[in-house]
Amino acid sequence: MAMVVSSKRRIYFQLEGERGAFVLLLHGLLGSHEDWYRAGYVEELAPEFRLIIPDLRGHGRSDRTTNPADYVLPAFAEDMVEILNALNVRNTHVLGYSLGALVGFELLLRFRDRVRASALGGEAPFVTEPAQAHWRALAAGLVADAGPAPEAAAPETPPPAGLAALADWPLPTAERYGVYAPVTLFCGAHDPAAERIELAARRIARARFLSLSEADHEELFAQRERLLGQLKPLFKAGVRGSEVNAAGRGAREPARHPREEQPEDAPPPRPTKPVLDIRELERERAARLRAGVAAVPVQPPPAAPVAASAPAPGESPEWGEAAAEAEDTAERPEWDDAAEDADGTEARPEWDDVAEEPDESAEGEHEAEGDAPERKRDDGAG
Repeated sequence: MAMVVSSKRRIYFQLEGERGAFVLLLHGLLGSHEDWYRAGYVEELAPEFRLIIPDLRGHGRSDRTTNPADYVLPAFAEDMVEILNALNVRNTHVLGYSLGALVGFELLLRFRDRVRASALGGEAPFVTEPAQAHWRALAAGLVADAGPAPEAAAPETPPPAGLAALADWPLPTAERYGVYAPVTLFCGAHDPAAERIELAARRIARARFLSLSEADHEELFAQRERLLGQLKPLFKAGVRGSEVNAAGRGAREPARHPREEQPEDAPPPRPTKPVLDIRELERERAARLRAGVAAVPVQPPPAAPVAASAPAPGESPEWGEAAAEAEDTAERPEWDDAAEDADGTEARPEWDDVAEEPDESAEGEHEAEGDAPERKRDDGAG
């Protein structure tokens, strides 16, 4: 039997099974890990699951103290986390009965990443006034039966001071609990706690209520085959989610609740958009390069046309030669095509008509007057 130290208290536990998902078995009030052996749960579950079977603090071989502060509900849940850490277990399923149901639900609320699916029965998973009254009466009965030495009367159960501390656990303030793992609350139809367990199932998201007929609080735990027939599919749905947290194994996958199974006539799921795999694209590109397939060259954008600027006043018209050279190298603008004469020559810019020397213009006028008759004669001769 193994042992861990939690808050300076020794907590003992037993391991069974060599394969499958981990299942944490939490016994009831005044019980121990041996209850699971006597009722046959270990014998039936060990071939398919790896079982963690602890003695809750104050029970069995775990440390038993008289300090009421050692029996608060969060301390019970922290003890279970210490066991999981010692075993290097990322998460586990939980099967809790009576007091174990409250410890299992506290574990689910406070350490939700450590619980896959839980089956809690025999008592409401959170504190209720009827449960508090039952624990007070139980503590008073132990004191009356023990006589003058109540602390030594039952060495494997919590002392009366510890039972009184359980009765002082605060009542829940939340109207509804949101959890991220499937929860099944079960009870016997004749169990005094059946009504409050059913009401508790309505306050927990994703909770399922299971009632077994012709069974009370004690008989339900003894009817192992009926109970496990309902609960084992719940644990098997998330087998791969409870692997040992070593070398990155044990990818977490959402456990499927039995009631969430799709019917046979359900429509097929809608296709999802494929995910782009960068590594696959790189492999395809490398294969093309090895095969000698050249990549498609990227065409550069066309160059913008170079427009000639007008000469500044007084500037020599020699800039026209540079502009002509620029036109030959650059793309011709559209107006060049429209400015063609019928004979295929370019239209002369307007500034060419006035770019004559002043003295030559005067001579041109006299020559025009003197040459007029000759032009006429030539025309007539033609």
